[in-house]
Amino acid sequence: MEFIQIGGAWAFLGLAAILALYMLKRRFEEHEVPSTYLWRRMLADQNANRPFQKLRKNLLMVLQLAVVALLALALMHPATKGLTGGDYVLIFDTSLSMRADGRMEQAKERALRMVDEMAAGSSVTVITAGNEVETPLSRSEDSVRVKQTISSVRAGYAGAALDRAVSLAQAMAREIDGLNIVVFSDDYEAPEGIRTVNAERGAENRAILSVKLARRAEANEAVVVVANYGEACDVTLEIEADGALWDVHTVSLEKEQTLGMSFTLPDDVQTVHARIRQSDALAEDNEAWGVPQDARSHVVAYAGDKNVFLETAIGLREDVELVKTDFEGLASAKAEMYVSVQNGLTVLSRTGATSITAGEEKLAANGSLVVSERETLMDGVSVDGVAVRSYRPLTGGRTLLSLNGDALISADDDSVVFGFDLHNTNFPLRLGFPVLMRNLLSEMLEETTLATDGLKAGDTLRFSAASESRAEAVDPDGVRMTLPCVLKKPGLYTLSQTAKDDVRETRFVVGLNAAELDVREAAPSANAGAGNAQRAAGRDYVRLLVCLALAVSMVEWWVSRRGY
Repeated sequence: MEFIQIGGAWAFLGLAAILALYMLKRRFEEHEVPSTYLWRRMLADQNANRPFQKLRKNLLMVLQLAVVALLALALMHPATKGLTGGDYVLIFDTSLSMRADGRMEQAKERALRMVDEMAAGSSVTVITAGNEVETPLSRSEDSVRVKQTISSVRAGYAGAALDRAVSLAQAMAREIDGLNIVVFSDDYEAPEGIRTVNAERGAENRAILSVKLARRAEANEAVVVVANYGEACDVTLEIEADGALWDVHTVSLEKEQTLGMSFTLPDDVQTVHARIRQSDALAEDNEAWGVPQDARSHVVAYAGDKNVFLETAIGLREDVELVKTDFEGLASAKAEMYVSVQNGLTVLSRTGATSITAGEEKLAANGSLVVSERETLMDGVSVDGVAVRSYRPLTGGRTLLSLNGDALISADDDSVVFGFDLHNTNFPLRLGFPVLMRNLLSEMLEETTLATDGLKAGDTLRFSAASESRAEAVDPDGVRMTLPCVLKKPGLYTLSQTAKDDVRETRFVVGLNAAELDVREAAPSANAGAGNAQRAAGRDYVRLLVCLALAVSMVEWWVSRRGY
């Protein structure tokens, strides 16, 4: 508490004036007497008129003194210490570690107190720094809205891009003179001139780092890795297999030890859930999931003349399953790419059809093969030394390779056609052929193998699907997300891919960043440098005192009317 207008203390002289009036006031008592000869009674009146006699108890006097004292205090402008008016940027660390030990709630309480201390007219910008930097509120002078925004801030499950958030605030400071930047975190060391409000208290924690499933001939097993961020302790692990409790095991962990434990699982188990029974500073890392890592394969249907070079080139993709059939079976096969080799043509198609047509067979005349440089399908493809004996000129689509103006290889949106028999050219023996086949398979099948091992909360899931298919991810809460998407929380996810009438689902696990799990360290808060907020008036009590003075005045009037 401080007084902004200390000169207002002169009003306390009113107290002395009221006391003087009561001391000098003549007090008479009227009495009816049968005679006036007893003048000695006059002595009492004379004593009553003495100005410096002791004051008698008087309720009116006390109330009047209270009114004057309250008004005098109001003139002195009392207020709690606060912050100067101006522009403020409040940056909140919303990383996983801020979930530990109530750190986020503590940070929000401190921020709300800071807003209460700000002078009227102060503007506040709120920035959250999680995996991404967001600005939910920009330069607002509405304290109610500012408090609502601060109260709505939640810690996430990933790291914190605090450096990017501070850089954004510093860029604002170059445009706004006297901008005050405050960072609310648990262990952030801010650059000079920026105030940090850290948790200042660490806590021990135990965490499940990963759950890996392995299918073996003799038995299935799960390997659970547990880390101890603290002193030696006992940890009880509960293992669930497909939702049913399978095993409970207590293990002694040494100080700061990381330990892997194996558990035998039932046959054909699909999901394992491991959980630490004891509670600690961070509940989110006390459970983890594991699923089998099954390879995802593309089905390629092949019909027609045998071609070792073509079959070998397709088989170079580990995620491709080549299914051979006849042309009748090719039409009914469920595949993601169809390959037909007949009549001197090789057709690779997503749909089993093509809009490209071929003319009559021609002998290759002298001339140079020309690669279309604008086509990404031909990136890195060299045709030096390639010779073609005969071909059927192609019509339609985009030309990838030509000879004397005739298209030898063409492509449309869903297919690629070779206008020559691969047995009548040395192209498969050249380095350019496997490069071309890799490009074609990447374009038509794309890389749909999902690399799920090691995914962490905050990572972006990217999955390239074929043009006619649709893919989405389902998070642990059942929320469907279109890819690419950010994996915001840990847990068990499902990737759903729909192509034609075929729906494929792949389950995968998202874990936590181990760097966020050790919450034993917490940096002390640091005051701002000269460029930050100075202390000044905070909460003002003038109105409160004036209202109290008015209320006491009303009581004094009532007492006076009652004749006390």
